[in-house]
Amino acid sequence: MAAKPSASDKVVLALIGAGGRGTGVILSIQKNAPNVEVKYVCEVDDSRGGRAIDELSKAQGYKPERVSDLRRVLDDKDVDGVVVCTPEHWHAGSHLGLSGRKRCLRRKKHFPFYRRRTKNG
Repeated sequence: MAAKPSASDKVVLALIGAGGRGTGVILSIQKNAPNVEVKYVCEVDDSRGGRAIDELSKAQGYKPERVSDLRRVLDDKDVDGVVVCTPEHWHAGSHLGLSGRKRCLRRKKHFPFYRRRTKNG
């Protein structure tokens, strides 16, 4: 019988952008990586995010916290990384906020402006 993974083997993620694409991406990650825990679902549109929260609640046994301000996610020391699935006009802002604070998985390449701004740092 395999031992249960320790807390240090767990990866804590947050989803930023819980529309159809973001929900699909985070559910796929959670399904295929048993050591992943999703602590936050960050979405500014109140009509989105419910499905992600419901499905994640079933899969991990507790409900991720819904927030609308990504700074709350970024300030949480327990969060190891974020999955950014926002519309393109939100990508640069969320990635600039991340700069060096969290590991990030994004679904599209970010803007050339962002690459220039963070090329050396």
